[in-house]
Amino acid sequence: MRPDFTAAARHCEAAWPREGVCAYLARTDGWDFVALPNVADELHQRSPRDFPQSAATAFVIEPRAWMALERRVLAMGAPGDEPHVWLAHSHVDVAAVLSASDQQAFTVDGASLLPGLGLAVFEVRAGRAGPPSLWRFTATGWTPACSTV
Repeated sequence: MRPDFTAAARHCEAAWPREGVCAYLARTDGWDFVALPNVADELHQRSPRDFPQSAATAFVIEPRAWMALERRVLAMGAPGDEPHVWLAHSHVDVAAVLSASDQQAFTVDGASLLPGLGLAVFEVRAGRAGPPSLWRFTATGWTPACSTV
């Protein structure tokens, strides 16, 4: 079972013209939606050399929000065959594909960054989100879970 990505689409639309980022965590009776702060603009303004991209082309999840999400995911235990956490983010005026930087950000030592992680990427043009592309981690890396929802 996958979440209904409507809340993620609305969150990403509200973030436009910046990238939005959020998550869904599985419950026994559905999914919890978690909006995550994108602090890329703050980091870019503070140190453009260290953070050359702004929130228009990248996202950086606020560290405390990421740690809270990570704790919840790790407390969920071992996943089954389907992802039990979906991290969604938007690309501003760019196709909803998993970029090389996305793949690098969500892969550590040849494994998914979190157990049971699925990724959803939205294209948001002029403040309107298209359907997400969905991705899951397999033995060969990030592969499409299906073309769209």
